[in-house]
Amino acid sequence: MTNPFVPTYGATPPLLAGRNRVITRFESALQHGPTHPDYTLLLTGRQGYGKTVLLNSVEAIARDNGWSVVSLSASSGRFRSELLSGVGGSVAERQPSPPASIPPLIRTVLTAAADHMAEQGAGLLVTVDELQAVDPMEMREFANAIQHITRRELRPLAFVGAALPEVEDTLLADPGMTFFQRCARAPLSALSKDDTHLAIEYPIRNSGGHIDADALAAAVEHTAGFPFMVQLVGFHSWDICVDPAAGIALKDVEAGVVESLEVLVEQIIQPLWKALSPVDKAFLFAMAQDDTVSHIADIADRLGRDGNYVNYYRARLIQTGVVVPEGRGRLCFAHPVMRTWLLHPSRRDYPHP
Repeated sequence: MTNPFVPTYGATPPLLAGRNRVITRFESALQHGPTHPDYTLLLTGRQGYGKTVLLNSVEAIARDNGWSVVSLSASSGRFRSELLSGVGGSVAERQPSPPASIPPLIRTVLTAAADHMAEQGAGLLVTVDELQAVDPMEMREFANAIQHITRRELRPLAFVGAALPEVEDTLLADPGMTFFQRCARAPLSALSKDDTHLAIEYPIRNSGGHIDADALAAAVEHTAGFPFMVQLVGFHSWDICVDPAAGIALKDVEAGVVESLEVLVEQIIQPLWKALSPVDKAFLFAMAQDDTVSHIADIADRLGRDGNYVNYYRARLIQTGVVVPEGRGRLCFAHPVMRTWLLHPSRRDYPHP
């Protein structure tokens, strides 16, 4: 039997649990047309919450409906050139190429592509992953183009972007980004317990395996609705089990959780940590002294700094995705395992109690 879980970023899981509403919204938008609010949609969520997977899903839906799809990642650093290259093929025969010394306008190329697809009774979908990493100058031209083509001219050009939540306070805070500020939002949160239960049990059962009730309950509890962790725990529990057909036991899940946490630290926590400044790290270590939620006033006391100083670093850490606000004046770690990792004796960056 093949392990059904796929603990790889961007890989489509065996069951896309808990995201049906987003899919339904997009399908409705395609059927309704450019006046539908979800025709231009922005997915936001923490790393590992399934943004890229959802982009893959909406792209597949568009293709199944005969649409042309241009899939981009803002983190490539070549957004404009890749966009023009991606849509260029569908309009190559519709208009003469400009002189090499004159770069084509994004609006011109997208308009031609949308018109070409409209003649075929379909449309053009542009998706952009890692939207928070795009160059603002390039994105302004793209945003203005879609605003005119889709919202004013009502041509069949749909857009779905994916970004970390801090995009609201960075790229979308730019006065020139009014179009994206008006895009419909689909914030991705943790899966419910029922959806987590289904996301773990269904792939196992569908692949000829079985998981004991207490083992399933433990897996649901330890993954805490974090989609990437669901795939990690499912994968390692299956892999550790001698015979999944006979039943994945509690001991298999417990061992799988240990393996999964190590991967989570290696792939998420450590890269985040290495990119932080010494003050950022001191801030996080001060947070780690709390069991769950940290109060800004307590962090300021531990650091011996005033509120303005602490709030500056609070904003920095929210933007990097390391911490998330938990109500007024409160914070928590975006990934709770970071607290455990910070307090482990092997962390020599700081003294430990």
